[in-house]
Amino acid sequence: MQLEHHSELSDLRLYDLANDGIFILDIDGYIVDINRTGYERLGYSREEMIGKHVSHLNSPESVNGVPDRFAVTKSNGNAVFETTHVRKDGTLMPCEVNSKLIKKSGKTYYISVVRDITERKKFDELRQFQSRIYIALLYTNRALLESQTENEIYSRICQIAVEYGEVMLSWVGRIDSETEAITPVVRCGKAEAYLDGLRISTRADVPEGKGPTAIAFREQRTVVVQDFSSDPLTKPWHKRAEQYGLKASAAFVIKRGGIPYAVISFYYNRTNTFDAKTIELLEEMARNIGFALDRFDLEQERIKTLQSLEQTAHRYQKIIQSSVDGFFIVDMQGRVLDVNNAYLERSGYSREEILNMRISDLDASLTEEQNKNVLQDMSRAGYIKFSTTHRTKDGNSWPMRVSAVYLQDENITMGFMHDLTEYEKANNELRIAASVFESQEAMLVMDANARIIRVNKAFTQITGYSLEEVVGKDPSLLQSGRYTKEFYQEMWETIHRTGVWQGEIWDKRKNGEEYPKLLTISAVNDDHGNIMNYVGTFFDLKESKEAQDRIERLAFYDQLTGLPNRRLALDRLEHALTTSARKGCYGAILYLDVDHFKVVNDTLGHAAGDTVLLDVARVIQNKLRIEDTVARLGGDEFVAILEDLGTNKEHAASQAKLVADKLLEDLGGFYTVSGREFSRSVSYFMG
Repeated sequence: MQLEHHSELSDLRLYDLANDGIFILDIDGYIVDINRTGYERLGYSREEMIGKHVSHLNSPESVNGVPDRFAVTKSNGNAVFETTHVRKDGTLMPCEVNSKLIKKSGKTYYISVVRDITERKKFDELRQFQSRIYIALLYTNRALLESQTENEIYSRICQIAVEYGEVMLSWVGRIDSETEAITPVVRCGKAEAYLDGLRISTRADVPEGKGPTAIAFREQRTVVVQDFSSDPLTKPWHKRAEQYGLKASAAFVIKRGGIPYAVISFYYNRTNTFDAKTIELLEEMARNIGFALDRFDLEQERIKTLQSLEQTAHRYQKIIQSSVDGFFIVDMQGRVLDVNNAYLERSGYSREEILNMRISDLDASLTEEQNKNVLQDMSRAGYIKFSTTHRTKDGNSWPMRVSAVYLQDENITMGFMHDLTEYEKANNELRIAASVFESQEAMLVMDANARIIRVNKAFTQITGYSLEEVVGKDPSLLQSGRYTKEFYQEMWETIHRTGVWQGEIWDKRKNGEEYPKLLTISAVNDDHGNIMNYVGTFFDLKESKEAQDRIERLAFYDQLTGLPNRRLALDRLEHALTTSARKGCYGAILYLDVDHFKVVNDTLGHAAGDTVLLDVARVIQNKLRIEDTVARLGGDEFVAILEDLGTNKEHAASQAKLVADKLLEDLGGFYTVSGREFSRSVSYFMG
């Protein structure tokens, strides 16, 4: 299939962004074409993808939504949605799909631009996770300041980790000096039972002393296990951890008075949870716990702890204020309590103006009632992610993605707002690129060195070359050989001078067939005026050329004999008279009439008559020179135009008489038509 031609090539540099998958589906959802990025990103070959139903690419969790997504696209003409594809090796690829319904030649297709959003998902999850860690740390600092006993510190911190950090299990272990075992003193989380009967030793010569908690205490360092079920350190506890859904852990040593005193451990239900920033923050939290413990020992240490906590709080505030994403805090009535500088700059409001507003005054997509519902949903779920649009002070709107959490103790909501303006702009450009790329016009994109990097389906249909056969090659492989080296040099000089060249040329297909085409080559410049790409577009003119030839033949040639007709004969006669006058030469005109032709036509029919006429035309053509003209005027009448018979009138007349006599001789005699014999003769008049 070919997509509808898009006539505006507003920004052909968009082809550089074509690293997204482009799927073309028939109306039933089967893949009929796919670009290289699409199948390579999923680990398939193009042949494996063609004919596959798109539902076979969806994960079990997303496949049930396929019919609904088709229905929305069919109803609206387009749709944008997120789903999850399954690669050939079984791994999952979250993606965003921009699907459009098109019709061509009476058939309906879907063209879908599929973007791999794995990294964006990871980034969103990481940002959400770090946001919760920041909040947990804020509460941790408060707990450290307010707690009066050691166990109260441990208990509150473990509860905060579970409640705000999404931890499955948090516990603090201390050393039993008699048994040399690390014994839990506080535990919290859904997987508390994991610790029942668990023995951890500080000794390195026993299996129970070779795990993360023991190493963290003994070597006074952080020990992180990103995959609990496969890490050799946790081998003795693999089955136990699997039973409780524990997949990653981190152990942090707590020092008191500068020496190892306890270990605090956190367990999560997903692998690869701990990035470098999270580890750094949790290490700082462990240090702060140590400072809080030292506070109970010395008042001076209490002051140091306070200073450390204030610095940490200041650092968190600086992080929030310096974030490129907007940050907000609202109460459950929707009143704005605080925003960061990024939001103020984007919205155009001052801090004083914002603090006198409700979130519904800023939200351009949701009504006040809908905003209340969002806040209520958040209070029940604890966190929420959604897209909306806010209104700036000057009346403009800006799309955003919101990630927010609900703080139950303070009954407030806080979160980040990520500006989607550039993201939506990029999506629009991709939609335009997809439409342009699959136009009816053949297209090839070249790099700055005029090497082919991309072609569309129309190119392959016209030339016979696939993308794989031409990528990285010079477009000269298409040349027919009809033009000189100087022709192409002049063409490229024109492109470099004016930015474009257009003309009708002959090229050659893969099968060797030469064909005419209308070619346009344009240069694409970057912001500094440097050429970064060349884009060629062309149409196959073969059919139009052949149609033109057929029209000309119908207008100027006799359909039975193939000889020039009366119209062309008059044109040739006029040309012959002009030439004879200029050269001072004589010519002659012979009017020939087939005798008794009506008898053949009436007795044997027109088919027999046509046979006679074809035979007469053949004889006359064979007896005349190539520069002479033989034409059929109609019926059984022929004319012969003899040119350039010499400058002597009598000699020219003699030559014409010889030709006429020879024709009479060759056209005389008998001939057989449909089993009957007829006498053939021709009458002529010479002028």
